[in-house]
Amino acid sequence: MAVKQDRNASARPAPNNPATKPRAKPHRLSDEEKRARERDAERRRDDRQHKLHASLIEAAIADKPPAPNVVGAEAEDRAVAALEADGYDIVTRNWKRDLGELDVVARDGDVLVFVEVRSREDDEHGHAAEMVSWQKRGKVSKVAYLYLVLERPAYETCRFDVVAVTGASVEIIKDAWRA
Repeated sequence: MAVKQDRNASARPAPNNPATKPRAKPHRLSDEEKRARERDAERRRDDRQHKLHASLIEAAIADKPPAPNVVGAEAEDRAVAALEADGYDIVTRNWKRDLGELDVVARDGDVLVFVEVRSREDDEHGHAAEMVSWQKRGKVSKVAYLYLVLERPAYETCRFDVVAVTGASVEIIKDAWRA
């Protein structure tokens, strides 16, 4: 049995064949170019990770518009006034998601501060600061992490403060807990 040869087949390889193209000399990157490429790759990797993480969180948690806390609005206003008098810059109030709410997010110099506001009419049944249970601290810590992921604020460090409004007294407790 005879094998037919294709009439269009030629003895010369195609001009765009990579096997027949002359190879260019590889360009050697300078140390500065290598570092720049590594930085760019790291930035792209960080951006991809952030986008993935944020999209997963946003898919799991529906966004709700912030609404003022009707019950503690007066106490929160007094707490914010005390924070501003102490040199804090208020970033946002009543930052809400389905996971929970941050009463106040502020800056104290380079420190990003998540503030939990607690109030009591008087100290007959205990001080307002005593109302911040370990469950509440855990919830505020989780919502603070979500805030950091979604809002991506610039900060050196962050901490958790409590403002206890008991009767006429307003007390700021700095670094109330660590997460």
